[in-house]
Amino acid sequence: MQCLSSPEEKGRRDFEKNHLPMLEEGIYVTLVDFDEPEKVSLMGSMSRSVSSFLGTGRAPSSSGAKAGTATGAHPASGSQVLVRLVVADDGIRLEWQTLQQQQNRPLHEGALSLRTVQVMDCCGDVELRLLDHHGKVLLSVEMKASQDRDLWHAALKEAQAVFAPQLEEEASRSRSMFDRQQRYLELEQRKRERDRKKQALGSVGMQFTAQAMANQ
Repeated sequence: MQCLSSPEEKGRRDFEKNHLPMLEEGIYVTLVDFDEPEKVSLMGSMSRSVSSFLGTGRAPSSSGAKAGTATGAHPASGSQVLVRLVVADDGIRLEWQTLQQQQNRPLHEGALSLRTVQVMDCCGDVELRLLDHHGKVLLSVEMKASQDRDLWHAALKEAQAVFAPQLEEEASRSRSMFDRQQRYLELEQRKRERDRKKQALGSVGMQFTAQAMANQ
């Protein structure tokens, strides 16, 4: 008896057959602009709100770039740079590297998670613009032909649907990381406040002792 697959399974097979190979092969595009997110550290203050979920939080790639970050000096506003755009092996990260190199490394490289992309806009004839839920441009590229742009637009939207479980899992990890860091900062703040109060009480005690000795 033939086992009928669910619409989700069929959609995934179609995506893996028709779109995923193209995304993993990559395409050369003109990088119009990209976001250079602020970094978050356990020892520093939170640079993002809860809703931004700390970017992607992936481990460093072999090239040294981290997801949600860009390396090298940020291109000047309005500048255009030729890069290779590719979807990573896990299907949920979009990465780019410039052809131009410096000290045997791409002059600019970066990555972002499809989880952070809320809107994909087709602008003009060949531009594809990715925005977060605040409307901020995460990545804007121009492709050689409108057909290429339309194919990538459709494929990336389908990737978000197919890999929705993985994206939600990543979001959950990011929320958990944010909560831990927020808790750490709160504990550090309380510790500083206790130390400040102890220091203040210590100063008062020393003044009282000095005054008592002077009155003897």
